[in-house]
Amino acid sequence: MLLVDNYERYMKTNILITAHSEKGTRERNEDFYSVQTNKNGQVLAIICDGIGGDEDSQIASKTVVLNFESLFKKKKKIINFVSFYNTVLKKTLKIINAKSKKNSKMGTTVCVVLITGNKAEMANIGDSRIYYFNNANKEWKQKSFDHNLYNFILLKFQNQREADPTMIDIIKEKQKKTLAENKDNLLSLTKCIETGSKISQDDSYYKVVENLSSDDLIYLCSDGVYNWIKLDKINAIIEQNSNYKIIANKVVNEAFTNKSNDNMTAIILKIK
Repeated sequence: MLLVDNYERYMKTNILITAHSEKGTRERNEDFYSVQTNKNGQVLAIICDGIGGDEDSQIASKTVVLNFESLFKKKKKIINFVSFYNTVLKKTLKIINAKSKKNSKMGTTVCVVLITGNKAEMANIGDSRIYYFNNANKEWKQKSFDHNLYNFILLKFQNQREADPTMIDIIKEKQKKTLAENKDNLLSLTKCIETGSKISQDDSYYKVVENLSSDDLIYLCSDGVYNWIKLDKINAIIEQNSNYKIIANKVVNEAFTNKSNDNMTAIILKIK
């Protein structure tokens, strides 16, 4: 879902926007997304991917997005992005805890981008992703962090190697063994917004890109998209289509053609 409070404001920014979501092969679409702008020209983009496969997961993802929109509209300008981001998550957690049915779990991933002038501030929790394409060197980089068991294991043993370099070989073997033992669950989430959890500022991952330039791209997507389409295909789709508004639709359709079995959501922000 794309909510636009005043489309004319987008025309006054230096950003082209394309966004699209489909339920794909699933019974319902648990992804929820939005792109908003304010009178100061700031652009806020967010994707949430509900977790659990039932109606509660839709409630969680929608509630997060609506709360980001609400606070964004109330403020004339976001000065402190990290404070804004964490305020919304804490408020949202209280709401979904209240809405959750007894003994029911609801949760969602979150990835958010705030663009102010030529600076993009980013945060995520879970495994929905944010990518940045630097047009000057034609290079894509993932700017979000996947909070899953695979990365949790890698960080755990990396910390052990740094703490005791004399044990590197032994620690490497332990890491290899641990990965093998958990091979069927490596993509399981280790962090998300969910009922019963507590949120601290350190739970999320933050990045900033300064000096955005013409034709740079900020790309937000759920796992139903990024697992099924290569990054260089995004550039090819943009080059092949003069109407920028349909680009995200084309990206999602490409993921579906490649047999994506999940909900699919993509937002691509292009610097003019």
